[in-house]
Formats: sequence, C-alpha cells, structure tokens
Amino acid sequence: MFCPQQNRIDIYCVLEKVLQQDTQGLERRLLKKIITLASNHMTETQEARNELKVAASNTLVTLARCYFSDVMLELVYHLELPEEFIFITLGNLSSTYALKCIPFVGMILKVMISMLALVKDSRMRQAFCGGKCQHFL
Repeated sequence: MFCPQQNRIDIYCVLEKVLQQDTQGLERRLLKKIITLASNHMTETQEARNELKVAASNTLVTLARCYFSDVMLELVYHLELPEEFIFITLGNLSSTYALKCIPFVGMILKVMISMLALVKDSRMRQAFCGGKCQHFL
C-alpha cells in the first residue's frame, strides 16, 4: 500500500544521513526549501504523524550544524503558535548547540513567556520544557 507520509519519513532519514556527512555545499535556495518544508511538516496538525515530525525535526537539527541562524530564524518565525515539535526542536538545538543559541535566548524567552498561558495539555508542557522527541513516538 502507498503511504506518502512513510515516503516523507524515509526521505528525511536519508537526507539527515547525507547532511551528517556534508552540509556546507548546499545552494542557498535549496537550503531555504529544506528548512521551510521541514518546519511546515512539524507544524502540520492532524495530517502528519509524529514520526514525520520527528524526522523533520532531526533534519533541522542536523542542518543547524552549518546553518544554525537559518534554522533558528525559521523556528522563531513559527514560535508564535504553540506547536510541540517547534519547542522540541528548539530544545534539541539548545542541547546540541548551546553556545550558538546564546544570541537567540532573549528573543525566544520573550515569546515563550508571552505564550505560557496557552500551554494547557501535558504533552505541550513537556515540549515547552524541552522534552526530547523520543518521548513522542
């Protein structure tokens, strides 16, 4: 049976492995397209399974090794609406690239504090506090 989400998950897994080897030669336009697609897949509500969101999140964390500011700016753009995988990805980025996060901390905390009242369910609270992706599979 054809499963488009499984294909996307497989593509993200292969892409992540390729990017772990070398990300520095990416064209700017391709880089932006990958970052936008991954962040959009993470913010899809009912349509996307958690496995797809995890794969997209992992791809962004891998891309951030060389293109940290691009990835972070995309996540901050999506931060206005509380979405658990945006928080999870931010948590993974901060634990993997702590020093690179420092310039963004003030801006992220300002947005997160303003949306604290919107965080109601336990999964979102865990993500808000920096829960890892593995807990959501």
